[in-house]
Amino acid sequence: MLSAIKRMVRLILLTALLVLLAALLWPLQPDGREGERDQAELMYHAILDFEESIRRGERAVLIVREEEINAYLNALVAHVDELAERDPFQLETRNINVSFTPEYVFVHILNTWGPLRLSYEAVGKPYADESGASMEIKRLSMGRVPVPAPFRNRLAMRLSRIFEEMDRELFILRHVTRVDMRDQVVRLITE
Repeated sequence: MLSAIKRMVRLILLTALLVLLAALLWPLQPDGREGERDQAELMYHAILDFEESIRRGERAVLIVREEEINAYLNALVAHVDELAERDPFQLETRNINVSFTPEYVFVHILNTWGPLRLSYEAVGKPYADESGASMEIKRLSMGRVPVPAPFRNRLAMRLSRIFEEMDRELFILRHVTRVDMRDQVVRLITE
């Protein structure tokens, strides 16, 4: 009888682990509107103009629409992918999708590792202070599994490395003094 109970416990644990693994690998569907190549170019030129205004010390406003920023981010991802050397055991970013509500920014990141697809969703509340614009992470998930609060910041820091090469964009965010959110649109403002 005791061995039957041990087998049952092992079976339950194995089943739970398989369900957890399936939930981690089941990618989330992004909510943000996808954009086209011409929208990526519009966003690129708007970012250049905004950067120039900041460098001249002028007040500036950058209007960021979901479809434009998604097209722009994925053009950057595709460009980095073209330049990268292929390593079958390296985690590669395949898609970044951003969506906006009046309160929150939703960031979906799809990575691949060989044939595996790993998705992440970060939900944050944007703010601006003396060090620029940032985002307080309210929720983070891997696949369909929420990341517990004690591990959230560590994983968020690892995911933010995806954006480390975006010098121009990080420069802009350091100079933003106000963030206005609406459905599918955010306004970044410098004073």
